[in-house]
Amino acid sequence: MEGEVVIEWRRPEPPRSPEKARAFRAVLEDLRRRLEERGVGVAVTETPLFGDAAGQVLMNGVPVEDLVPVQGREEGCNGCVGSGAGCGLPACEELSESVLCLAALRASELRR
Repeated sequence: MEGEVVIEWRRPEPPRSPEKARAFRAVLEDLRRRLEERGVGVAVTETPLFGDAAGQVLMNGVPVEDLVPVQGREEGCNGCVGSGAGCGLPACEELSESVLCLAALRASELRR
């Protein structure tokens, strides 16, 4: 294996949009398969957050938005909290597969 990455999706429970949550799980699973084909070991975990907690995606403990530029991120942003937070960052479920793939590859490089 070239590297390893643990993808942790910290998600609101119950999901704000069950359809988007299902689609995002499929994106994460596809990403896992694609990275493993490239020799990158991947583990995907979900951590449910209760109450008004904001969602976030971490790669080896590092927020995605700290690994790659995410459109809409502003100074003082604290995660992919979605449009309701006022920062303009997309909700976790709206992050593109290409953004997630690049973040995972960068996270795997950091772990070497």
